[in-house]
Amino acid sequence: MFAPTLLMLLAAEPAPLPVAVLFQSEPVTVIAARPLRSFEHDGMTYRYQVTDEAAGRRIEGERVDDGLRFELLARPNGRVRGFVNDRPVMYRAR
Repeated sequence: MFAPTLLMLLAAEPAPLPVAVLFQSEPVTVIAARPLRSFEHDGMTYRYQVTDEAAGRRIEGERVDDGLRFELLARPNGRVRGFVNDRPVMYRAR
């Protein structure tokens, strides 16, 4: 279900992060928000965020139509692990 879609997510170039700067007397605090992305697959809409980590690329989101949540970690070796609707998943991305 997620394997072909995950490849599309991993191939996409990450968009520049919007940055909000909160000015105080000193120091300046910078907060970077992760961009929210979306796509459609089999008539369902998915929203997700991608975070690059040392262990790989973390993809967190939900299927908008029914609230199904997912959290996946795509490792550089092509293995994907995580949770879909609170159930563990593990597969190899092609």
